[in-house]
Amino acid sequence: MVTDNDTIALSNLNRQFLFRLPDVDHGKSEVACAAAKVANPDINLKPRTDMIYPATESIYNDKFWNERTFVVNAVDNQKARLYVDSRCSWFEKPLLESGTLGVMANSQMIIPHETQSYGDHEDPPQDAVPMCTLKSYPFMVEHCIEWARERFGVTFTKNWEEFNNFVADPDRFMTEMKKSREGEIDKVLATISGLLTLKMESSKIGGKPDAICMQYARDMYDRDYNHAMKDLTTTFPLNHEKDGQKFWQGSKRFPDAFAFNVEEEYTQLYMFCMANLLM
Repeated sequence: MVTDNDTIALSNLNRQFLFRLPDVDHGKSEVACAAAKVANPDINLKPRTDMIYPATESIYNDKFWNERTFVVNAVDNQKARLYVDSRCSWFEKPLLESGTLGVMANSQMIIPHETQSYGDHEDPPQDAVPMCTLKSYPFMVEHCIEWARERFGVTFTKNWEEFNNFVADPDRFMTEMKKSREGEIDKVLATISGLLTLKMESSKIGGKPDAICMQYARDMYDRDYNHAMKDLTTTFPLNHEKDGQKFWQGSKRFPDAFAFNVEEEYTQLYMFCMANLLM
């Protein structure tokens, strides 16, 4: 049995070997089981979308834990690790604890009565926010801060680096894109096209670069704070369920889309700062 209540995001593709571009927006457990079946047709797996935590102990009850031979853990937060570890310790089940964070990885084999359990030691504070949480489901203030930092870096560093590389050598740029990021070509080219328009219009004699930059900032506001939210909530409405479980539960908070309102103080501040940075 494999369970994960999350769906695959584009950011999940660069640090594992089970998911591919067509799998984006599909359930992680379902796709992982299918990929494992390809590697080993004899394996018997059942995908589920439940979270394993105190609220689901009616599903993951004594009978469930007693029937396990061993457990493999690969979750993105310490609270979940500690909970599964406590269950394995109570029911005396071996646990393979594992995880990744950026370029780092860890694994720990925990054997009842033979080794320390995961809860016997304390991990150092986790400085980085898991990328899947950062991209799709930020729910704490620090998540939103990291999201803003990431967006700033993409907007004013990464996008312009790609623009400059494309202008310098379009053929080489496209060849490298097809080798390593084929699924992102349309999105990257759309961004480059927007930056090219911004640069050309702003450089025209007698033009109004402030107006061009304001329009670009408005488009970014709509994309990040309105359209992205509407796309997500259209795909997963408030009462959406997967396999009988509510999709919006636990750390997944239902987001609100922000309509552009020029009278709102923070909207004015956003437009002022963004347009000035683009000039």
